[in-house]
Amino acid sequence: MCLANFIEVNEPCKTESYRPDDFDRLWLVWPKCFQAAYTQLKLVPLTTLRWKEMFGSLNTPIPSSVGMLSNLKLLNLFGNRLSSSLPEELWCLSGLQQLILRNNQLSGEISPAIGNLRSLQHLDLGMNNFDGEIPATLGNLLSLKYLNLGWNDFESAIPSELGNLASLKVLTLSGNTGISGPIPQSLNQLTNLERLDLSDCDLTGSIPDFSNLIHLHLLNLSRNRLSGTMPVCLSNLTSLRGCHLNENLLSGKIPPEFGQFSHLNTLDLTGNCLEGGLPPTLGDLHGLIVLRLGSNHFTGLIPEFSELVHLRELDLRNNRFFGSIPATLWSLHCLSEVNLEGNCLSGKVSDSIAELKSLSLLKVSGNLGLERRIPESVVAGSCVWRLLRKEGFTPSGIA
Repeated sequence: MCLANFIEVNEPCKTESYRPDDFDRLWLVWPKCFQAAYTQLKLVPLTTLRWKEMFGSLNTPIPSSVGMLSNLKLLNLFGNRLSSSLPEELWCLSGLQQLILRNNQLSGEISPAIGNLRSLQHLDLGMNNFDGEIPATLGNLLSLKYLNLGWNDFESAIPSELGNLASLKVLTLSGNTGISGPIPQSLNQLTNLERLDLSDCDLTGSIPDFSNLIHLHLLNLSRNRLSGTMPVCLSNLTSLRGCHLNENLLSGKIPPEFGQFSHLNTLDLTGNCLEGGLPPTLGDLHGLIVLRLGSNHFTGLIPEFSELVHLRELDLRNNRFFGSIPATLWSLHCLSEVNLEGNCLSGKVSDSIAELKSLSLLKVSGNLGLERRIPESVVAGSCVWRLLRKEGFTPSGIA
């Protein structure tokens, strides 16, 4: 293990007696001794400290002597096996701009003293074992642009103080099943936010007004216990590309205003309690690639989606749709997955399904009124015949 693999400096060290191997070990194993040696040798002030030797090769606690590196701007120890809690001395690095400790085995609570890092722009503590409350003092980090606390063991509400982070572009709290309570309305103040991921928590209440988040590209609130209707104000998020509200307790209808998502490529509302017919305006989402509306209480006819020329995945399973499958559906040549099982569909499947060269998944079981005969012209040389046969279809010439 060599210090040259651990740090980057702005200029080479001029001290002739400086031996990297020795001091590397001292810094990791005997931090008090290293502090003395550091002072005596007057090493060049470090601005960047990162472990870049081999994934997972650093498996010690972060030593308290890290607090001596007063000029440090970047600390990146991503993807190692760092353990134990974070030393209090870490919060004395007032000039630190980037702190990246993701994907380690760090644990314990995050000290409220983290609010002292006023220069911090990038904070990534994801994929560790941190617990306790999310410190409200994070709201003091007004320069913060990136905040990832995802996939830990935090147990608290989302602090409303996070709404103070006016420069924030990315907020990820996903995978903390102990994060509970409502989504604070103060998050609507994050007008520069581009990604909001609160998935896989235990959030309750309704979806707040996010109409000020006009730069938002990703909204992921999936796998919580959010209830109420889908707010029309979401239609103001015209920059949205991914909207994931699946596996919640949302009810009511899809607002027709959702057709205003001109840049949307993924809409996932699977596993809610939504009802009524699908608004025809969904057909205006010309950039849509993935449409997942399965396991709800939708009813009525399947709309014509002839303008969704980029659609690859359509999931309408386990609803109450009736009538025939629109023939125009099979004209969407990008379609690779279609799941319509568990509905009340009837009639014939159009011959034009044979033109779908990219189809790799087709599910229509559970539609008792659907005729399972298909013309032999479709069978002959058709790429989709194997899929149709799995769903119980037979050539119309066979009794």
